[in-house]
Amino acid sequence: MKVIYRLYEIRTEKKLTVRELEQLSGVSKSTISRIEQQDMNPSVLTICQIADALNVAPYDLFYIEKQ
Repeated sequence: MKVIYRLYEIRTEKKLTVRELEQLSGVSKSTISRIEQQDMNPSVLTICQIADALNVAPYDLFYIEKQ
């Protein structure tokens, strides 16, 4: 199984830049970028911070892909 993050899709739907999301969530730009590029697995706390800033449920930020 693989976790696929939908952060880029949701952030752009809400017309936010990475910098704006950084300011709203307190999560660094580099971390946001790495999540969007599927280059890291964020902690539960990070997922919650980003979800709160985007006004979505944490589970909206990802899905599980069965391989």
